[in-house]
Order: sequence, then structure tokens, then C-alpha cells
Amino acid sequence: MTHLTTIKDQDRKLDIMDHVNQDHRKELLIIAQNYGKNNDIHDAVISDIYEEGILLQTQVPSVSMKQDLFIHFELKGDLEEQILYLAYNSFAKQKLSSVIMPNSFLK
Repeated sequence: MTHLTTIKDQDRKLDIMDHVNQDHRKELLIIAQNYGKNNDIHDAVISDIYEEGILLQTQVPSVSMKQDLFIHFELKGDLEEQILYLAYNSFAKQKLSSVIMPNSFLK
């Protein structure tokens, strides 16, 4: 992995990670399946967030160890907006309804 830039506001980063990992596991799973190009992924959590993207730990049934998956942000701007875009993009690419992902995704 190339050099990644640490988020300056660590408190905000940790708040976002905690919230998404606790309240939006289904959305993280869809992001991981889409960007990891593997529908066998059955669990995903954010292990870190950088200026350039998010680092997920993913799990597939056939592998006992968790695997890292780095997903580059596609937009510039606010962390919340960038993660939300990854989710919406994943839902669209997998032709899923965003019914499980409310507008208050990161609130």
C-alpha cells in the first residue's frame, strides 16, 4: 500500500468509525462486496480512515483470517460525504434499494 495521510481530527474519525461500525454493518458489507468484487464477503468493519480512503477488515467463509481491503475515496470533501457516496455507489452498482440506508446514514 502506498503512503496514506492520517486524518487530522482523530476524534471525528473515531466517532465516524464507531457509528458506522455499530449502526451500518449492512451498508459496510455492501461496500466491501462491491469494491472488493466478492459477493462471498459476509462481514466488514472499518479498521481505519485516511484522507485517501477507508481500510476495511473483511471476512469470507472460506478463509479463517480477516483480510484488509482498502477503498479509495472517489470524491473530495467531507469524510461523511465520501463514505456515504461509497455506500450509494455500491447500492446502485448492485442494483439494490437504498431502503436499508436512511438519509441519516452518518447522523
